[in-house]
Amino acid sequence: MKLRFAAAALAALALSATPLRAADLKLATVNLKKTFDDYWKTKQADKILKEDGEALQTRYNGMMEDLKKSADEYRKLLEAAADTAISETERAKRKKTAEDKERNLKDMDNALKTWMRSADAQVQEKKRNLREKILTEIRSYIEARAKAGGFIAVLDSSSESLSNAPILLYNGGLTDLTDELLKQLNATAPPPTPEPPAKTGDLGTKPVEPVAKPIEKKDEKK
Repeated sequence: MKLRFAAAALAALALSATPLRAADLKLATVNLKKTFDDYWKTKQADKILKEDGEALQTRYNGMMEDLKKSADEYRKLLEAAADTAISETERAKRKKTAEDKERNLKDMDNALKTWMRSADAQVQEKKRNLREKILTEIRSYIEARAKAGGFIAVLDSSSESLSNAPILLYNGGLTDLTDELLKQLNATAPPPTPEPPAKTGDLGTKPVEPVAKPIEKKDEKK
C-alpha cells in the first residue's frame, strides 16, 4: 500500500513539473574557422611560419647544391680511376680516392635526410603550438562573452563531422557572435607599420610602380 502511494506521488510530481523547453535554452553560435582565419594573431603566425619556411628552403637549397657538387666530383673520380692509360698503382690510388668520396657522399645524403626530418618536426611543432595558443585565447573570449550574455552554450557553426557534413544542420535564428567576437579580438592588433617612402625615378617626380604584387593564402581545415 505504501509502495503504491509512493509511486503515485512520484508520478504526480513528474506530471506537475514544468518541462525544460528548447525555447528556454539561450544558445549562440560562432564560426570558429572564420574567427581563427581572420584573427590578426593567426595572420601574424602565418607570416612567421612562412618566413621560417623560406629560411629552411634556402638552407635546403644550399645543402642540395653541395650534394650535387660532391656527386659530380665523385663521377669525375670514377672516370679518372677507369683511365687505362695510367699505371695500376695510380689507378688503385684514384680508385681509393673515389671510394672515400663515395662514403663522404653517402654521409652527406644521410645528414640531409636527418636534417629534413628534424626541420619538418620542428615546423609542425611550432605550427601546432601557435595554433593551440590562438585557439585557447579565442575560447577564453567566447567563454567570457557567453557568461556576460547568459548563454548556456556556444556552438561552432563551422564544425564538420567525420564525413565532412556540417554538424549544425539547422539554425533557427540563434545569436551569431562571430562578427562581434572578431571585432573584439582584432581591436587588440598593434598599429600598422608605416610604409617606407616610395622610390622615385631619375627625375624625382613619379613614384616607381611595383612590378607585381605577392599573393598568398592557404585554407586550413580544422
